[in-house]
Amino acid sequence: MPFVPYENLYIISKLPPAEIQLRLEKVVSRPDNSFRGLFSKSPDTPFSGYVSGNLSLFKPNINYRNSFIPEIKLQTEPYLDGSRIHVKMKLLDFVFAFLCLWMSGAAIGCIATIIVVLSGSNPVAIIFIPFGMLGFGYLLTTGGFKAESTDARSVLLKLFEGEIETPQK
Repeated sequence: MPFVPYENLYIISKLPPAEIQLRLEKVVSRPDNSFRGLFSKSPDTPFSGYVSGNLSLFKPNINYRNSFIPEIKLQTEPYLDGSRIHVKMKLLDFVFAFLCLWMSGAAIGCIATIIVVLSGSNPVAIIFIPFGMLGFGYLLTTGGFKAESTDARSVLLKLFEGEIETPQK
């Protein structure tokens, strides 16, 4: 399991790439980047972003706060009698940078605490604080990301009338 939440999968669909493109254009709205867009509710479509040719970049529309929503990069190609859609989901860049900063600070705290405990000058109970911060950061990030990526994956599977490709062994 990777330390940073990330998903890379293929969806196989009987629909041709042109139909995949049309269906995507119906469910992905352009993001409202204006100041007014900060205070309006999210659009009625499940995703917001950009669809261009066989490459799309979007994220789920949600009516609540979750910093760990996935950024979805989708690429469509012809495959057998239909299409194969390559889906990559990752954390937003700003969230990833903040996560790196948080985890680095917690890791430095863990190392410093271990050094202090090994020198014998402080009680062992204090060692749990930085390790707890590391665990909390990991669980919060992974849980928030997986909840949203699972929902997005199910919407995409239903939209494309497809199934996830299982790797050949």
